[in-house]
Amino acid sequence: MKTAAVPKNASEPWLLWWTLDENTAQSYVYMHFAEVQNLTANETREFNITYNGGLRWFSYLRPPNLSISTIFNPRAVSSSNGIFNFTFAMTGNSTLPPLLNALEIYTVVDILQLETNKDEGKCGLSLKEIVLSF
Repeated sequence: MKTAAVPKNASEPWLLWWTLDENTAQSYVYMHFAEVQNLTANETREFNITYNGGLRWFSYLRPPNLSISTIFNPRAVSSSNGIFNFTFAMTGNSTLPPLLNALEIYTVVDILQLETNKDEGKCGLSLKEIVLSF
């Protein structure tokens, strides 16, 4: 969490996207933020996050200074075409571009053949983890 990714062009919205082969797949997304710069009195980093073309994910996010803030949706998200597209856009108050310190994506995977001892219980789902750190 000592480093962060920022967009190449600070004045344009930052698009972060990935695709899944299975259109019906559901994913849990965790985004981690921490301000890694010492901001001066006239600097502000504030941005909105939208999902798949406009669904509001989070508004007016200001990453805490040298402290981690995690944004997530408690329910799995899906996409009708398998494309997951997040847009990070500066608010009108912001003088600095958005940042992202780490991203975790857990995709729900059906386990068709259970290999658990019948006395240990039954579970039909597993999570496949994709973790990106910047």
